[in-house]
Amino acid sequence: MADLFQLDEAQALDFGIYRVIGYRNNAVRAFLGEVQAKGDHKTLVGGKLQKILDATFSTKDAEQSAQIDDRLRELEADLV
Repeated sequence: MADLFQLDEAQALDFGIYRVIGYRNNAVRAFLGEVQAKGDHKTLVGGKLQKILDATFSTKDAEQSAQIDDRLRELEADLV
């Protein structure tokens, strides 16, 4: 019966597919990180995505801070 339904080949194929899926799943988890929930608040912890987001937002915050400082200097100069 195993020869008729090619069960041996199907098991080998499934093992290969599941191995690839497992590898991709691990790669996706390594990129995204893990979601941790504290009450209603959920945060990403670890992963490459968190590092990318942190770098992006810190750059944006620094740019906004510099713009605010420049505007404050302009306003100060206008007052004097």
